[in-house]
Amino acid sequence: MLYVTIEDAPILIPNKEHSNFTQSNKVIGKGTLIEGNELFINGKRRGEDFTYKLFRTKDNNLIHLKKIKPMNVTEVTLGATGERYSNPSSPSPTVVNMPPSSKLLTTATIVGTIIGGVAGMVYANKKGFESSKKTLYIGGGALLGYLVSRYMERNKIIVKPSK
Repeated sequence: MLYVTIEDAPILIPNKEHSNFTQSNKVIGKGTLIEGNELFINGKRRGEDFTYKLFRTKDNNLIHLKKIKPMNVTEVTLGATGERYSNPSSPSPTVVNMPPSSKLLTTATIVGTIIGGVAGMVYANKKGFESSKKTLYIGGGALLGYLVSRYMERNKIIVKPSK
């Protein structure tokens, strides 16, 4: 996890003789991004037992835990028009409806062909045509149903901008 220093943080050096830590001349500047983990070490402070709250960087440097804070993680989502939506009270996102792929046979075209063929058969039976003319009307209705369903599928991209 990333942390940021909130003030200049001197690097600490362990002092094994006195079971404590001393500051070195090296300093991690304010606003520096660092990576590492928290560390709690039991030691002595003015002769009394004490728990040191430290932070070990990935470079194995020790600093006081009070000198850092975790980085704020912000989730940012963008709408199709590039607008930023990180706040729930912000406007609704832009909706983009894309046309389906250019396949020749889809569910809509198959259903349209069947409906057109059935409509042609019903019309030919109602008029009382002979079988060769019935076949012509069924085929024409199926073709017309296919073409109408393809035309309906070919809608342009619809963009509903945010409000």
